[in-house]
Amino acid sequence: MLRHTLTAAARTRSGLRPHARALRESMSAVVHRVLTEARAAGGLAAGLDIDLETARLYALLDGLSLRAVAGEPDSPRAVLRHHLDTLP
Repeated sequence: MLRHTLTAAARTRSGLRPHARALRESMSAVVHRVLTEARAAGGLAAGLDIDLETARLYALLDGLSLRAVAGEPDSPRAVLRHHLDTLP
């Protein structure tokens, strides 16, 4: 929720933009590291495009968190689990 609030505020307050960018970049780096380590451990296909999957998973997490903030009645955990289970 903080990330969405900060991102929205940064649209009109330029001083917040570097902080919003840093938060996005740190989250993306965590996703990238998790996928890289999962591939190294044999949990993901060796040929998996980690950069592409990082962008895809980050977008999914972003959308799920926004829906959660909006109070939409789905199960983010089930959606995330399904996504991870379908990775090669």
